[in-house]
Amino acid sequence: MKTAHALLALAIPPVTFADLAHAQPDNTPQVAYTVRGLASNDRFGVDVINMGDLDNDGIDDWAAGTDRGDGPIGYISVVSGASGNRLYNKNGMQGSDRYGVAVGNVGDIDNDNYNDLLVASIGNRGFHIPDRYQFVSGVDGAGIRTFTRAVDEVISGSVSGVGDQTGDGFPDALIGYGLGTNGFAQLIDGQNTTPPVNLFGDSNGDQFGYEVSEAGDVNNDGFEDFIIGAISHDHSGRVNAGQAKVFSGSDRSVLYTLTGDTAGDRFGVSLDSLGDINNDGYDDFIVGADQFGTNGRGYARVFSGIDGSELFTVFGDDLGDRLGFTVAGGGDLNGDGTPDFLVGATQDDINGSRSGSVRGYSGRGGSELFTVFGNTGDQFGRSIDILHDINGDGLDDFIAGANEAGTGRSGYVRAFTSVPEPGIGAALAIGAAALLRRRHLRKV
Repeated sequence: MKTAHALLALAIPPVTFADLAHAQPDNTPQVAYTVRGLASNDRFGVDVINMGDLDNDGIDDWAAGTDRGDGPIGYISVVSGASGNRLYNKNGMQGSDRYGVAVGNVGDIDNDNYNDLLVASIGNRGFHIPDRYQFVSGVDGAGIRTFTRAVDEVISGSVSGVGDQTGDGFPDALIGYGLGTNGFAQLIDGQNTTPPVNLFGDSNGDQFGYEVSEAGDVNNDGFEDFIIGAISHDHSGRVNAGQAKVFSGSDRSVLYTLTGDTAGDRFGVSLDSLGDINNDGYDDFIVGADQFGTNGRGYARVFSGIDGSELFTVFGDDLGDRLGFTVAGGGDLNGDGTPDFLVGATQDDINGSRSGSVRGYSGRGGSELFTVFGNTGDQFGRSIDILHDINGDGLDDFIAGANEAGTGRSGYVRAFTSVPEPGIGAALAIGAAALLRRRHLRKV
């Protein structure tokens, strides 16, 4: 059973353990709205992504995918960030295709001044359905281009926009294939004018490409860099410690190779860019490790972009929390002008078995800002991303998915609005969100 954080003992009135377990600081984010899956077994919210403003209301919109497994056709939903209303649903290509298991914002592929999506579809081997990925118009869900892989090449469920890697003025994308014998990742030309570039891990069984992400411009050369995780990498006798490699966007060279602390960490299970949190002019980044050896507490580590050194690490509280299963960064959640970050712990049980939680951390040293919880069985925090100020208060906000929640695992995505940290006035928060917008939301 969990213990509560930083609790004050009061003489009166009496405080029960249940009260303490759900105690929250004054800056606990507020629920803006909840968007639920359309049917049982949708597992809506398996992945989420900020799409920028798609409906011209000045507010970031977002997309979420499903993981329906065998049977019905999968789908994605594109949702208004302001209201939580669905702008449209986009169905997969055939039954049992698991369309929407991963979604990414790839920037403006079709040159209409709106960001577009990359949607992954994991096929069904029993029915000989291949894996596919599809570029989709952010405005209306129209298919732009679809690519099909061989039946034995498994998409790991990770896709990301990575800016313009080919120098043609249009954004490109990165896809992870981390469940094969060795695993690999593939850079895709958004305009399909140059062949894909394959990137490989160090050895068989690494699961290189299990997770992929933009990294920001960590070496300050004007190109978007990127990160690839290999959760089963063995290092110096530490079996499955995990690994993350940071690649230069200009020449694909490896800038940094980072590894987990202990055997079984699964370091590299989650990755994201953070922006410049230490104010040195270089973008920084974060890597999650949801196991931390055999105890399952998990951790997430923040690294300096300028040299790859560790800035700080945050840890889960209890055995089995799996903190670090998801990470997201690049927004100012407390109004101090520095990018902060989110970390998901899908097995946190403080609000019931496998209820899950999402924690917000300050970019200034990693202190905990807040925690929000799911309910029993939700596995809340399965997906997370920053939304840039959906309610106009100057603070960045966020979304979090719980794909195991609801009747028959229909799933949901919940949007939260941030609250200023005590001692930070609202005036300081105004305008901070606009300064911290992530690169992948800008047209390139």
